[in-house]
Amino acid sequence: MITTFHFGIKRQHITHFDTTMKKLYRSLIALTLVCTSMTAVAQYTPPDADALENVIVEKYYISDASDACDEDGGSLPEGAVTYRVYLDLKDGYELETIYGNQDFNNPEWFHALKFKTTTSFFNNEDRGEELGTNISTGFLGDNTVALDSWLTIGGATEDHIGVPEWFDNDGSVVGGTNSDGGSCGTAEGLMINDDEEACLLLTDKDGLVAGAVPEITLVGLDLEVFGDENSTDSISTTSGALAVLGGIGGTTADNLILIGQFTTDGVFTFELNLRLAIPESEQCDAPGCHTFIDYYAKMVSFDSVGGVETENRFEIPALIFDSSVDETSCIIIGLEENDRLANLFSVYPNPTNDIVRLTLSEQLDGNVTYEILDLQGRVLEQVFVGDTQSERIELIDFSDFSAGAYLVKVSVDGAFATERVVKY
Repeated sequence: MITTFHFGIKRQHITHFDTTMKKLYRSLIALTLVCTSMTAVAQYTPPDADALENVIVEKYYISDASDACDEDGGSLPEGAVTYRVYLDLKDGYELETIYGNQDFNNPEWFHALKFKTTTSFFNNEDRGEELGTNISTGFLGDNTVALDSWLTIGGATEDHIGVPEWFDNDGSVVGGTNSDGGSCGTAEGLMINDDEEACLLLTDKDGLVAGAVPEITLVGLDLEVFGDENSTDSISTTSGALAVLGGIGGTTADNLILIGQFTTDGVFTFELNLRLAIPESEQCDAPGCHTFIDYYAKMVSFDSVGGVETENRFEIPALIFDSSVDETSCIIIGLEENDRLANLFSVYPNPTNDIVRLTLSEQLDGNVTYEILDLQGRVLEQVFVGDTQSERIELIDFSDFSAGAYLVKVSVDGAFATERVVKY
C-alpha cells in the first residue's frame, strides 16, 4: 500500500517547513537504521548442532597366531584388534581440525585430546609411520605394515583414502597372496583371519580407495607414541592439533572421514574435540554469523556463556569412546538413539549382504510399521506389521540393494526410531 501525504504550504511558512522536513528526514534515517538492524538480527541462523551425524568405530581386523609369528614388524599380539575411527558429517561440511586446547588464564578450563589403551599400541618397526598419509603403498605387502597404528585426516597411505570396508569396491592389496608371509614365511600370507567379530575379510576389502590424500599439518602435537620404535599406551594433549588447512570432506556418499587406525590387545579409549567448516550455502549474512562449529567431548563453563559468540559450540558424548562397552559388534556406532522405542527393536546381522532379521519386541504397544529408507530419505520399502502381541521377527532382503548405508525406520502410532544398516 502506498500512502501519499499532502502538505498545505504558505510562502511565509517556508522556513518552518524546511525545518520540519529536516526533522522528518532525520527520523526516517533513524527508522531505516533500526529496521536494517532488526533485519540483520532476524537473518541470523545458529549453526546446525547435528552437523556431526555420528562417530563410527570399525573393527578392521583381528590378528591371529600367524600374524603374531612375524618378527619383522615387531611384536604383534595374537588377538590384537585393529580399530579404525571415522567421523560421519552432514553433507557439505568439512573437517578442519582435531585438537586439544586450554585457556591459559583459567587452566582448569581445557579440552583434552586423548587416545589410550590399557596395554600398548602396536607400531610396526619395519615400515610403520606416525601418520597414515606417510605409509608407502609399496610396503603394504611387507609383514604387518598394514596393521600399524597412526593418526590421519582422510588418508590411509600416501595415495589411498581410508574408507569403511563395506564402501570398498575395488578389491584388496592387503594380506593373503599380497603378503610376503613375514619372518615366519607363512605360505598363505598374513592377515587372512576370518574372525566374525571383524567386519569383513581383509583379503576381500581392505578399506583403501586410490585418491589424492590431503596434506596434514601438526601443531604442537607429538606423535612419538605412534613411532616405529615406541610401544606406549597413550597420547594426551591440551595444546596440540592435527589439521588440514581449508578443511576436507569425505569421499563416500555418507561424508565419512577416517581419523586414525589403532591396533592393540587392550581396551581402547579416546576423547576427541574437533572443528567443522560450515558450507558457505549454510552461512548467514548477518554480522557475527559463524563459519565453523566446535564439537567437544566435554564442555567447560566458558563454552556456554557469551550469547551468539558461543552458539557454535556443542558437547557430543559419542566423542568419548570405550571399546569395553561393546566388544562384539564389528561396527560400533557412537550416537545411538536413547529413547524407549529405539531399545525395542534390533537388526542383525549388520553389516549385511542379503537378509537382515528385524526383531520387534512385544513391548511395542500399538500399530507397528517399518520402512527401509536411503540416506536421502526416500522410502524403498514399507511394511505394515500391526499390533505385536509377542516378539516378532521380520526378514528384510537387502540383496538387490546397492552397497552403502540405509535406514530401518520403525514407527508406532506416530512415534518412530531408526537404525542404520550397512549393505556391502
